[in-house]
Amino acid sequence: MEDNTGSVALSQEGALDRFVEQLIVEKRAPRTEQLKADLLQKLNDAILTEILMNLPDYLLDKINAAYDENKGGSELIEGIIKESGVNTEQIIEKTLTNFRNEYLA
Repeated sequence: MEDNTGSVALSQEGALDRFVEQLIVEKRAPRTEQLKADLLQKLNDAILTEILMNLPDYLLDKINAAYDENKGGSELIEGIIKESGVNTEQIIEKTLTNFRNEYLA
């Protein structure tokens, strides 16, 4: 069975990119590459934070231990998130809504 994680990640990046573009249009802010990059970074940080906050403590401990041993990375975090069974789609949807509301306020 082929692992299509890379194509899913690219698809998600494209969706976030379009989401940020739409926010800039709705806010009627001057569109600059710096603004777009800043918003994308803040949005990605918000999503990751919300997902991590929904993980059980023992999995957070596992992530922290791996980083303490310099064995942490995005692959480790992705694996732990999959292992957790946390509904990431629901968390991302909620985070996008909150991010949009805060940005357009």
